[in-house]
Amino acid sequence: SGVHPASERLSLNMDKVKALWGQPALFGGISRPYVTVTGGDVNAFLFLFADNLSSLLAIIAEMVFIPNIVFNFKPGFVPIGSGPYADSTVDDYLAEYNKMVWGKVCPAIGFALLFGNLWYAWMACKLAKAEDRSDVTALPYGINTPAGFLTVFMVMLPILFDNNPATQEISPEQFATRSFQGACCANFIGGIIEILGMAFGQFFRRNIPRAALFGPVCGVGFVWLGFNPLIDVMREPIIGMLPLFLVFIAFFANGGKGWYPQKVPVAFIIMLLGTVMWWLGLARHDTEKRELNDPAKMSEILSMVMEKYAFQNSMTPFMVLQGFQYMKSNAIAIQIPIALASFIETIENVEMAAICGDSYNVNEAMLADGLGTMVGAVFGCPLPTTVYIGHKRHKVAGAKMSYSLMNGAVYFVFFISGLMPIIFYIIDPTTVGCVLIAVGLMIVQLALESSASRHYPCLMIGIMFLVADMLFFDHFDATVRVATRSVGRMKGVMNMAPGGGIMCSLIIPAILCDLVDARFFRSSVFCLIAAALSFCGLMHGANYHQPNGMMIPAMGADESDYYTTDLGEFMFSLPGTATFESWQNDFLKSIGVGDISAYDWTYKVDDLGFDDPYRCPPWARVTNATNSVGLPCGEPVKQHHVYNEGWRFAVIYLVAAGLIALHGLYAQKVGIEPIMDNGVAATTKQEPELAVEPSSPKSVAEAEI
Repeated sequence: SGVHPASERLSLNMDKVKALWGQPALFGGISRPYVTVTGGDVNAFLFLFADNLSSLLAIIAEMVFIPNIVFNFKPGFVPIGSGPYADSTVDDYLAEYNKMVWGKVCPAIGFALLFGNLWYAWMACKLAKAEDRSDVTALPYGINTPAGFLTVFMVMLPILFDNNPATQEISPEQFATRSFQGACCANFIGGIIEILGMAFGQFFRRNIPRAALFGPVCGVGFVWLGFNPLIDVMREPIIGMLPLFLVFIAFFANGGKGWYPQKVPVAFIIMLLGTVMWWLGLARHDTEKRELNDPAKMSEILSMVMEKYAFQNSMTPFMVLQGFQYMKSNAIAIQIPIALASFIETIENVEMAAICGDSYNVNEAMLADGLGTMVGAVFGCPLPTTVYIGHKRHKVAGAKMSYSLMNGAVYFVFFISGLMPIIFYIIDPTTVGCVLIAVGLMIVQLALESSASRHYPCLMIGIMFLVADMLFFDHFDATVRVATRSVGRMKGVMNMAPGGGIMCSLIIPAILCDLVDARFFRSSVFCLIAAALSFCGLMHGANYHQPNGMMIPAMGADESDYYTTDLGEFMFSLPGTATFESWQNDFLKSIGVGDISAYDWTYKVDDLGFDDPYRCPPWARVTNATNSVGLPCGEPVKQHHVYNEGWRFAVIYLVAAGLIALHGLYAQKVGIEPIMDNGVAATTKQEPELAVEPSSPKSVAEAEI
């Protein structure tokens, strides 16, 4: 043939690489006629902008709030520092921390969003060229909402505790910088893990039942994007109810197209309507994080924010990589479930886009997400990014790729210019939540439409783990102490909620789906996976103590802060020798506070009704006497126990694996045929032909798969 053998081998190897990578190719051509701006792009941009904004508002609100937990909710004027910083008050530390959030984190978020939105617009152009189509809709892109919350509470908060100014000499600037840099380094590592996930993407899509694959994102959509904002609407009905009704008219009526003209920016109008009513004083209740019902106080706060934080950009790109030294010892381990959650969410959302007719390369989507996370981390963003939810809605609106460009450019300007703190304190969060409700319920709707109906019960089980996450969060009062009327229910919930319930909402529905389909041997394999994940805390990680016996703190280091709600989501659930009493840390032990000898602990749990041995409630008080710690109650009994639960689940999953495998052997013997369609719906139910515009395409999500 005249072809050199080496060239032929090189060509074959390149073909193998291309086959492994998938289609469209990474450096494929783009369709120039496709690069246009449509009315659907404008509508989708405003919707995606509101969607991103609602998530960002919620995550940033938590990020601004968490130092108060470390400071034990002390008033702002109280001195909190140590040594040369003994006169530094809570307000001093909060001021520096807030400057970090608005001046460093927010501009970096702008870079991350610009990077990802540009890449996803490019991917849409390549897909349009490869398939010779003009109706391709770009994947939406934004901050990973569930992983963002996990980052704030499981990465940033532990670093803040590790740098508590009450226990060490640390300036307000150092307090802010260390948490910021450490979290960015952890996020950088998470981006690497996301990219490594490319090796497993297609395998997961082929070998996980569809209802199980949609379990995590469907649960997040139902609970945190749907149920949680609905609670806010019910708190403020005068502001929230009308926008809620408009959302359903705009996004669920008329086969998903809505009754309003596509050129009308409904999401923006809804946000504007709610914001006007909010500033007219029509709200009634404050929350623990925001002043919401007094326009005069709202104006004062806005003026203060504009003076202190607006139009500031103190971004320090690349300098954040100095923060590896500030990462907690288990920070990398915590990044594993966060990266897994991001990885699974990327696969799920690419799968949803494929159902709607746009078959993107899942490998490239994971590469874009991972690199976007890493780029953001280098510039100073501690939050991971991902392909966003809601592609179906943008598809129905007739969007192409320009809405992604608009979203990236506008957010880049807002964040890099320092406008975000002003936007944060101007826009009404209740009506922004109404847009989130629409997105969340679209996810649930599409997950049901694309899954076999026999797997609906399995999918509902997956959603329940995300419901448990919210229940667990609300089992405590504002000072992070137990406040529940049902201790028994709380114990069950705390075994469901760790890690946001993400991994449980994937693995357990997978076990159940295969049981329904008589795929007993694969179900048994999923049980073995669940056992391994439970032993190391990635599932059911209700682990309150480190292996050395030290409690994972939620409030502080002194004995009055004994109780904690924090859980170690990545911790081997195995017995060991304790070197600490549960409330101790290295500093307290070094100065002899509560000094004890090492002791062996077991899994025997002394609940005592979740009593805090240093708590002195009114009903337990005595008169004319105090105990050894100066409280008018009985003598406290220090509890030398652990509460690590993963091992119990690991044991039962191992037993279940064997039992289910026996069912598989019996099924083979008697000739039971398993259902092998992986739970993919054969067809989706067709909506009545209600579209007002005859030329408007039906949602491709309703076409045959």
